[in-house]
Amino acid sequence: MAHTLVIAQENPDTKLLVDSSAIDSSAAVPDQLGNRKIIERPQIMVNPKWVGRVVINIWVTPEGTVHSAIFQGDASTTENTELILSAIDAAKATLFEPLADAPALQTGTVTFTFGESTEP
Repeated sequence: MAHTLVIAQENPDTKLLVDSSAIDSSAAVPDQLGNRKIIERPQIMVNPKWVGRVVINIWVTPEGTVHSAIFQGDASTTENTELILSAIDAAKATLFEPLADAPALQTGTVTFTFGESTEP
């Protein structure tokens, strides 16, 4: 299960600055990241009219920084370039807890959900 950031559509005519603290910092990141927690979250600004799920593959260093982030189109529900670039930037700006004995790069996936969500 990947982390999901839900950005609500409050004012469809303006961009919405959202503190991504909606990502559950107590939850572990999936895949090869094990139990690493998110310790610093970025802010994301998008047009709230845009809706979609953007899945980003990430590679994290032992220090907890995201080395690279790549859009995973087959798992995403949008091709909106603005949403994709916002999600990539947010993924790259995310800081995970350091892990001294981690390999040079660990892989994981982060999912951003923009717009209204039917998930609980």
